[in-house]
Amino acid sequence: MDPAGKPGTSALRVPPEILADILCYHQRLCHSYTSWHTARPSFSWITVTHVCRYWREVALGTPHLWTRINISAPETKLSPSTLPRMIERTKLFLIRSNRLPLDVYDSTISTSVSNPILLRLVLPQIGRARSLHIALTTAFRRLLDEYSSISTPLLTSLGVSLSRGGDATFARFKAPNLQELIVFPCVERCGRPNWISAPFMFPVSLTRLVLHASTFPQQPAPTIAHYIQHLVSLQYLVLMDVLHSFPSPRSDAPTHPLPMILPRLKEVHISTNTITCASFLRRIGHPASTRVWLRLDKYSIGSTLPHAQFQPFLRERLLPTSPDAPSIDTLVLGCQLVAFHTGGRELGGQFSTNSRLPMRFLLSFTDPEPTHPLISAFISLVRAVILTTPLTEITILSVHSLGADLSDWLALTEVLPGVTTLAFYHYPQNRGRQNTGWDTGKMLTFLQPQCQSSSAPGVEHRTTALNLPHLTRIHLTNIDFDVNAGHEHRSSGPSFVDDLRTTLAARLEAGCAAVGALIIERCGNVDDSVVGRLKEFIDAVEWDGYEGPLEKAGDGLMEDGDVNRVYEKGYLETIW
Repeated sequence: MDPAGKPGTSALRVPPEILADILCYHQRLCHSYTSWHTARPSFSWITVTHVCRYWREVALGTPHLWTRINISAPETKLSPSTLPRMIERTKLFLIRSNRLPLDVYDSTISTSVSNPILLRLVLPQIGRARSLHIALTTAFRRLLDEYSSISTPLLTSLGVSLSRGGDATFARFKAPNLQELIVFPCVERCGRPNWISAPFMFPVSLTRLVLHASTFPQQPAPTIAHYIQHLVSLQYLVLMDVLHSFPSPRSDAPTHPLPMILPRLKEVHISTNTITCASFLRRIGHPASTRVWLRLDKYSIGSTLPHAQFQPFLRERLLPTSPDAPSIDTLVLGCQLVAFHTGGRELGGQFSTNSRLPMRFLLSFTDPEPTHPLISAFISLVRAVILTTPLTEITILSVHSLGADLSDWLALTEVLPGVTTLAFYHYPQNRGRQNTGWDTGKMLTFLQPQCQSSSAPGVEHRTTALNLPHLTRIHLTNIDFDVNAGHEHRSSGPSFVDDLRTTLAARLEAGCAAVGALIIERCGNVDDSVVGRLKEFIDAVEWDGYEGPLEKAGDGLMEDGDVNRVYEKGYLETIW
């Protein structure tokens, strides 16, 4: 009973251990995860200590609430009264955390030079650090140089920005249990550490290594493979613009894969060209099950058709390694990325755009506003990969953008005759972008049989090309069923349902298989009457009951082309 005598539990009578869990959960929600390398701590959660005396007592007696310490304090942006308050806050956090492991962050690590005063407060208790993300600026290094050795036995995650000389300071950290190391360039722009420092910077305990662009000077694939060959426990590897893009005049890729030196590697993300990627991956030796994400430079897309050195790599990545190994059967395609998956066939009729399928290879490029020629060149590259590998067992095609010309998409589907399931997913972030926006009319035209004409002297022949002739299942996600939505002047022309009926009838008349299943997820302007009309010409219509509105940009979905910021742990094994 609450104080008023009514059934229920008053917020003031929640048991302290339950209230503590609620407050810890609230604190985690308040932290803003705005960057790939660290969480940006927020102190807005502290307002819960002002609700009442009981809540304050529980909060002050819950050490876990006080273990995340933000040591950022840019010298040039502080008022005279701000720094003393931050010093007092840091002292209180250290006391209230009650000797628990600490997560120490500099949230300005990649944007400004931080004040070392707060770090000086933390250093005497640095042995409690479980994760540490700092910029090894000149001021920080001078402070750390006061210590001959920095013992951090609990440290499992370390993120540092390094400049020239920072590698020597880095060597003072004694972290026998370090599992994650993220290195990115220092904003001081005073030079980069040398690769010769790598052996003592990369402990053998590492399971995750991320090297951002401009951290180290670019080196050929054999050199970098040499410097990481001792990391036998490594599971995730990210190399952003670290590999030299131009292989040496001699053959840089071995004829056969070298002995396996990274036997536990699950995922690798490389930003380079196809030849360098193939050379590096063949040199490090890794399991056939390793997921590979290759990000290409947009300027090389048009000339990056599968080269002689790249073709063997593609076959190793995409073709079954044994008679019992699964085949690539699912293709996820956006205007700036393509992912090759296995396991779609096993899902049968349960496939959806949210399905988590094993991913073998992802190819992408980044451009804030890709042009039509660039998107067309990328789709041509995808087509060439499918042809030269070759991939003949793809039965599921998931399309997340229709930014290229229709002729490019039709050329692609010519090499995918076995597709039986087609999924259309309109990424919310693509809405309104010049060349990646969704066109419902193009989506329907994509399904229609295409008439082709050929002529001889005095004779003209017209033939019908069947587009995806074996298609039997269509999946729509975040598609607006009102083609006029958002227009000031509404049209009284045919509706989306009418156009879909006409398109499917044309396919059937041309000799295509009948589309017998339609799945509708989170689409706009759908209701029972729309579903009833669809059932008049489609045998099985599954609707999730969602009536809108459409998802908007910022709803937590990854932008199709925004792959620079995606480095979350195990990303490729969860998002696709």
